[in-house]
Amino acid sequence: MSTHLSGTLSNLEKTNLLFKKLLGKPSTLTDREFFQEPNRPARTNVFQSQIFKDDIPVTASTSLTSLTDTSLDDNGNTLAGSYVGKTDGIIKRYIKIPLTSIDGTDGKAYEALEATTSHPSGNNNDGSGGANGTSGTYDRVTQDTIPFNFDTGGSYEIKLYKSNGQEIPFGYSGGEWIYDYESGIVSFYEYSNISGIDESNPPLVSFYRYIGEKGVSVSTVNKTVFDAGDKTGTGDDITAAQIDTRDLSTLGLSAYSQAFQFGGNYNGSWRMVVSGGNGNQAETKFRIQV
Repeated sequence: MSTHLSGTLSNLEKTNLLFKKLLGKPSTLTDREFFQEPNRPARTNVFQSQIFKDDIPVTASTSLTSLTDTSLDDNGNTLAGSYVGKTDGIIKRYIKIPLTSIDGTDGKAYEALEATTSHPSGNNNDGSGGANGTSGTYDRVTQDTIPFNFDTGGSYEIKLYKSNGQEIPFGYSGGEWIYDYESGIVSFYEYSNISGIDESNPPLVSFYRYIGEKGVSVSTVNKTVFDAGDKTGTGDDITAAQIDTRDLSTLGLSAYSQAFQFGGNYNGSWRMVVSGGNGNQAETKFRIQV
């Protein structure tokens, strides 16, 4: 039996909950095996805002991987430290942007600034924006980071630096830092092992971010192509998309098939329908309504 302070979850209870959640089961009792738990909906919900709609390139483009500190961002300013970053399609690269400590963590966790200029560190040396770069709203740009191992070749690398530009390695000597790709938060789990990082000297981070569309709604750009069978024939095998399965010739002359409609139920919308033939196949008519 595990012992723990009153009002807290033990490690066993936490592990039990996570293990059962992984298998799509609720956790009602710690001493129950997962197969003994009731069959209830227990899988993690996935929301539209969490779904990357566009395909991420298998490897980062050379136009992004070849960038350096002295390259220019999308606004023509210095790339290093820029919250604007450099874009190629649905991917944006950031180099050595400054982070800020999260309140209450004593310098052990950091996130992106809520910046109002593209260069909150005042290090811009290019373009017309001055030292602070371009005005704008730059909030939580570290969210939606592409994992470093998305490409097994490592083209989507994530690097962390001290404020003096020294790279911080992964692992024990680097304070066991972990980058949460969804929240955009960097946490040091062995903070005592790292020096030169604190609330007054936050780290810098370089990474690649997804900026494409999210969700599974129908795209206004991509098209869907319907392929049928014998496209040269006149039989049913030419059908690619079908609306209504009834014999429309049996409908009355003033009765209509199911419609294909452009727009909502408002004046100005267009609708394509077929009126019945009242028993005569030759009397069915294709109609356009507006």
